[in-house]
Parts: sequence; C-alpha cells; structure tokens
Amino acid sequence: MYGEVSGRDQGLRGQILSLVDGLKEVAFTGAVHEAHPDAWRQDDSNPSQQLPHLDSAYRRALAGPLGLRGGKAARADYCAASLSTERIERIAASIRQRFSVQDVVQSLVSDVNQPDISDAGASVSGGGGSGGGASGDPPTRRIDRRALCQWASSPAAIAAGFEAHSIFYDDDLAQDYSSPPSGSAAALLQPYLSNTVALRALECIFLASGDGGGGEEGRVTRSSSSSSSKKKKRSKTGGGREAAGSADAPRGRGGRGGRLSGSGAGKKGRKNERG
Repeated sequence: MYGEVSGRDQGLRGQILSLVDGLKEVAFTGAVHEAHPDAWRQDDSNPSQQLPHLDSAYRRALAGPLGLRGGKAARADYCAASLSTERIERIAASIRQRFSVQDVVQSLVSDVNQPDISDAGASVSGGGGSGGGASGDPPTRRIDRRALCQWASSPAAIAAGFEAHSIFYDDDLAQDYSSPPSGSAAALLQPYLSNTVALRALECIFLASGDGGGGEEGRVTRSSSSSSSKKKKRSKTGGGREAAGSADAPRGRGGRGGRLSGSGAGKKGRKNERG
C-alpha cells in the first residue's frame, strides 16, 4: 500500500514525481494560507471562505495549469466559490515563487543519500539516518536506488548523454557533495548523488525526451517558469558513452570506467584512464 501511495511502485519517474507533488503541496498550501490568513476563523455562516473550501476553489482552477493533484475531487466541492481571474493569477504567482527546481534537486539528493541503518549505526550511536530511528528501523525511501541504477545504465539515459558512473561518489569531486558518504555508498556499492548529478538526471529524465512540458511528466517543470530556459543552455555531451556493466551491482573503488563492472584500482585507476 505504501509503495502505491508514495509512487515507489511506479518506477523512477513516478517516484520523482511523488517528491515533486509533495513540494508543490507545500507551496500551494503556503500560498493559500498567506492569501487568507484569517480563514481558519471563519464559521459556517460563510463556508466558501473556510480553508478546506478555499483549497478546493484554487485547486480546481490550478490543477491543470500547475500540475496539482486533487483537481477532480475539488470540482465536487459544492461549497467552493468561484474565483476571479485576478485572484487565481495572484495565487499561481505565489506558488511559482515558492516552488523551485532546486528544491526538487535537494529533495532527491537527501532521499537517495540517506545512510542505511547499518551505516548510520556505525556513525551515530543508537540512531539511524533521516528516515530511521533509535528502534533500528531502516530509513524510509521514496526513491528506489536499484531503479536509479537501472535507469542510469539504460539506453535512454546513455542516449541523453548521462554518465552512468556519476551516480556514485567521486572523491575527485568531493567539493560537489555536502558531506562524504559512509558504509556501502562509500564503497561504491550504492548511489550517492551530488546536486550537480541530480540536476543532470532530472534534465535527462524529464527534458531530454521532449515530454517535460506536457503529460504526467510535465508536473516537474510547469510550476517553474524559468527552468526550461536554464536547461537549454546545457548541451548534450557524451552521447556515445556506454556503461561498462550493470549499475545495480558495482564493486570496488575502480576508475570511472570500472565503477559498474568492478574493474580499476582506486585513484590510480582513474588517473591512468584519464591520462
């Protein structure tokens, strides 16, 4: 049930869109509450000005343009008032201001980079990662790391110019990470993303295929008016690169060409390959 509700069972795109939907809900709720700070005081004498019905009124107007969930249910709310175009546009502008692609990037990085409970236990006494707790429960993940590995080495990712090995920690680019990995991620057995790589992955998943502006996948970019123009500045490179092996079972700290296949030997392997 959790996998279906969270999007975890929908593949990598669906999982990322689930993160996006959560961020949009935060932006939407914040914008409505800011525009109607006293709505929580409203009694039943004027139900259309109560927060639940204001939510429905704005949601049914903006579900399509901004890719919000719940538009169909909102249209069934008979207490939701009709809104002027000016009010709708004001709320839409506030939502766009509150929602940013960088928030999506950071959310993706934070989810993927959560340490496993065994890794967290080694570094934090009695505690887990951001999703785990003192009880020893594993972290709650929205993104399936195996699905991320499979996508990174897929023909679609390679054709979009994505470097499959970049989803693993690169000590030569340590400055790109907020903190170094531990445990299995440090041993290159699990993905560990930088903001740069996460943004590149989002570009390849939602923009390179040409469907970023419409359909289900368009929910990522419809709320950010400037994201598409920024992405166009980045050219596709390395389209002919091929993954050296399966992304779900990398072994060893080999060079970039060996991270998925287990070949190479630490920094020397990378330097020799680059030289």
